[in-house]
Amino acid sequence: MNYFIGRDQEEEAVLLQKDCETPITDTIITGYNFNYPMNSTYDYDTFRYELDPTTIRGSSIFNATTSTIEVCHKVHLTNNSDVFDRRVITIVVPQEGKNFS
Repeated sequence: MNYFIGRDQEEEAVLLQKDCETPITDTIITGYNFNYPMNSTYDYDTFRYELDPTTIRGSSIFNATTSTIEVCHKVHLTNNSDVFDRRVITIVVPQEGKNFS
């Protein structure tokens, strides 16, 4: 997920259940935030996540019928809780033994 965020703003990002409220507690998710200055007004922020392939199929975010996971990616500015973005994302999960790409 990529964002242009006002320069020197602090943000927090999290993956939640697709209802955008409930934490995901039954699989391991590692998040990364990369921040690059674009110009004097904006920073370019990229959020990436790694999901644990050994627990994803047994987690509450996995849909066995469609072999997908559905999560809500939520970003908000920590200095202003009224400024946020939410997106529900559907990701196809590869067959067991194959890597995510």
